[in-house]
Amino acid sequence: MEKDSTVDSSEISYAKFENLDYQDIFDYMLSYERGESYQNLPEIVKQKIYDDFLRDDSITSIIDEKILNHFDKEFTKYYQTKQNKNLFIDMDGTLCDFIPCSDVDILYEEGYFFNLNPRVEFIEAIKGYIKENNPDNVYILSNYLSDSEFAYDEKNRWLDKYIPEVKNSNRIFVPCGEDKSDYIERPLSKSDILFDDYTQNLINWEKNGGKGVKVVNNINNKKGVWKGEKLEQKVSKDSLEKVLASASHDRKNVYKI
Repeated sequence: MEKDSTVDSSEISYAKFENLDYQDIFDYMLSYERGESYQNLPEIVKQKIYDDFLRDDSITSIIDEKILNHFDKEFTKYYQTKQNKNLFIDMDGTLCDFIPCSDVDILYEEGYFFNLNPRVEFIEAIKGYIKENNPDNVYILSNYLSDSEFAYDEKNRWLDKYIPEVKNSNRIFVPCGEDKSDYIERPLSKSDILFDDYTQNLINWEKNGGKGVKVVNNINNKKGVWKGEKLEQKVSKDSLEKVLASASHDRKNVYKI
């Protein structure tokens, strides 16, 4: 059923929007099709619309879906360009499919890591992000078997093949069993976002000041331990941008195509 965009706005409680004229904001949202520009709004109003107004069910339940989609898209773009984020991306189970094996010796065989299948949708989403943002802010942060003859080299060659846009100096390899956050040579902040399929890595990252996003694959996300941001298996550029905007504001959502 289509939502009624002509509903009397007096039905809405504005108690949470102190010190700002949210009646005007509501009227503005209903009239956006007249060519209004969200960029003309004061910064604090933009932030309040995105953080509170669009996330309040008592408001969104009576606003036309077309209007909601418009504002969600526009403000996602706004925050994506407003904030300088550093993306740290895991490999096994995130950029590529990790193959569980009962015999650990298989992990030490030549070709194991180089032949892992890429997760094409996620790779394309990251490439799209790099194209429109500073590539210096995108990193690979992957554990590797430090006692393997092949793992380190094969992971680098895999990246050269599938996502060479991430330069060598931005590829960080951490010996298995060690904390990834220990290998970042500065204090972490909420602008440092780790995409990883392993919950403990994300917990450690957030304990040290960063922000974690769990990348769902076909073998994880079964126990429900991780309560933070999640990115579903099929990833698009749009869903990546949304989860980045959401992660920056401590909202907890699951995004997918």
